Amino acid sequence: MIQEENFDAPNVAVKLESVLNRRGKIKSQAEDKKNLLSDSLLYAQFTRDCSEVSTFTLVFLKGLIWKLHLPFTAVFSSLAGGGLD
Repeated sequence: MIQEENFDAPNVAVKLESVLNRRGKIKSQAEDKKNLLSDSLLYAQFTRDCSEVSTFTLVFLKGLIWKLHLPFTAVFSSLAGGGLD
C-alpha cells in the first residue's frame, strides 16, 4: 500500500513504524528474559553439582571411617591438619 501510494499510505506508514517499534521492544525483552533464565539455569546446575560433591564427600568419609575403624572426630581432625594418633 505504501509503495503503491495508496490514499492512506501515510497512516499505514505510521502504523507500520509503531508495530516495528513494539516488535523491537518485545524482542529485546525476550532476549533479556532468555539471559536471565540462562543465568538461573547455570546457578541451579552449580548448586546441584555442589550438593553432589557434598554428598559424595560425606559418603566417602563414612566409608573411610568404617574401613579404618576410627572415631568420627579423628577423621576430621586429621583433615584439619592434625595427625592420626
